[in-house]
Amino acid sequence: MDSSDVKALLLGLLGTFLTLQAYNQTYMDTTYCMLLGFVVLLVAWGVKEGVIPL
Repeated sequence: MDSSDVKALLLGLLGTFLTLQAYNQTYMDTTYCMLLGFVVLLVAWGVKEGVIPL
């Protein structure tokens, strides 16, 4: 696995975690948590495709 693949995988897991936690937490609005998770997933996709160097 390439270094960018590992970084993208970790970012994808973080985005998935944030998205799934939207319904199990109370410190952040559900919509904001879902949006944040989606943005992190998009960044992970950008890292994987080489659009965003990290």
